[in-house]
Amino acid sequence: MKKVKNWLGEYMEFEGSIGEAIANHTIKNLPGGYIYDDGFITLIADPEIPIKGLIILGTNKKVSSITEFSKMERYKIIDVSNRLIKCLHSLGIKKLIQYQDESSSGTYHIWFLPRHSWTLKYGDNIDDMVEYSKKELNTSEEYKKEILNFIKKVKETI
Repeated sequence: MKKVKNWLGEYMEFEGSIGEAIANHTIKNLPGGYIYDDGFITLIADPEIPIKGLIILGTNKKVSSITEFSKMERYKIIDVSNRLIKCLHSLGIKKLIQYQDESSSGTYHIWFLPRHSWTLKYGDNIDDMVEYSKKELNTSEEYKKEILNFIKKVKETI
């Protein structure tokens, strides 16, 4: 059993990779819960990275590349991605980095990372943004509430 601390300071317990645990609903304390879940695609706020508006699209199908999905599955991924981007734009996030991860967890996922003013100093270096957010943004209870409130708005809007 693995234990990882989320940005609320709670330990999440799971077997296997965190991506598989999210897809299989075995983590019960995801910050903000599931934003969207249709049995194939889930949307969640990243449980380890406290960046307001960072949403992860994952699938419950164990593949590592979009090329392994059927045409209908690819269409569904694009449709939900499009809806999420429109939602984030409507909530004030105007620029995003979209990062498709094909290899790290065995589950296909896309990061939708907002470009806040503080992220600009890192260019497109996602690792540095993540490191900064974990050290500097995860200290304020008010900021955690702000992220949870944003997640709630995404759920209502998507």
